[in-house]
Amino acid sequence: MSVSRPVVLGIVLALLAAFGFQHFVLAPKQAERADLDARIAAQHKRLDTARRQLAANRAARAGYGRDYATVLRLGKAVPSDDDTRTLLYQLSLAAKGADVHFDAIDVDADGGAASSAATGSDASAAGTLPPGATVGPAGLPVVPFKFTFSGGYFDLGNFMHRLRAFVKAGNRRVSVTGRLVTIDSVKLTPDDEHGGFPRILAEVGATTFVLPEQEGATNGATADAPPTEPVATTPATAAGGTVPTTGSTR
Repeated sequence: MSVSRPVVLGIVLALLAAFGFQHFVLAPKQAERADLDARIAAQHKRLDTARRQLAANRAARAGYGRDYATVLRLGKAVPSDDDTRTLLYQLSLAAKGADVHFDAIDVDADGGAASSAATGSDASAAGTLPPGATVGPAGLPVVPFKFTFSGGYFDLGNFMHRLRAFVKAGNRRVSVTGRLVTIDSVKLTPDDEHGGFPRILAEVGATTFVLPEQEGATNGATADAPPTEPVATTPATAAGGTVPTTGSTR
């Protein structure tokens, strides 16, 4: 059975029309739809990112007051100057609580165990440090002290515990009640001026720390808002962050 020419021609025209519709009409619409789907997906991704950022910003805003108070506590541990009078007050309270006699406090002219010779940029920074301070190995200014106390053996042990407890770290928390003090040396001798043994004279070599001059405890922030202008950091503080704390300051 032969197919007539008009039928064949109709089939060919139908195929051509289907091809033309697919190639010139349907394919561009499909490409346009795929492009729109990709753009919608990208916008959804941006929206999700913005929502997460908004949630993080709200959480940071809600915790700003607590974090600011934390930074102030840490500023008690490492102030922006030697703050010797506050240190003297804290030592006096610790000595009174431990029932020992606070005899003397002096800046260690030898520099203490934690200090090092300043070179290069550290040397220029050392010119602006408080009297007796040097630039430590990590680039953080340090002030070495010598303390002299007298009392019974166990009372002196109690005092040393109180001294170390000015700054305590544990369970991923930091408790600050005074200056950060590292004990470099302890020399115990009989206290001949007060009857000798069992009265003991303790000469303590210690190191305290100071923030670099270009920084402050809050870097320009206030209790109401962060600093309005970015503040450059130094390697000594660039790795820092908000540290949860417990305890109170004196």
